Amino acid sequence: MERGDLYQMMGLINLDADCHDQFKTPYPEVGEIRGDQIDRWLAANSDVTNWIILDDESDFHDHQKPRLIQTSMEDGILLSHFTQAENVIERIFQPCDNPNPQET
Repeated sequence: MERGDLYQMMGLINLDADCHDQFKTPYPEVGEIRGDQIDRWLAANSDVTNWIILDDESDFHDHQKPRLIQTSMEDGILLSHFTQAENVIERIFQPCDNPNPQET
C-alpha cells in the first residue's frame, strides 16, 4: 500500500500529493535542535508557505508549536494524529475566498 492510498482511505487530504518534493529536513548540525532544522529547511524552500510538522521529536521553537502534531517513536503516526493535523490545518490556513475570517 502506498502512502497516498492510506490517506485517501482515511478520507483525508491527499498529503502525498501535497508534500514538497524535498519534504525531509536536512541532517542536524552539531548542537542543532529539531526546530532549527525545520527553520533551515523553510529558509531553503521559500516557496513553502503552508506547512505543518508531524514529528516524534519535541525540541521545537515556540513559533513552530502551533503547527506541530506530536507523534511517538513507539506508535508512529496514528489516526488521531491525522485528526489533529486536520484541526491544525483548519485553524492555521485561512480559505482563499475569505482571507480574514474574523472580519465576517
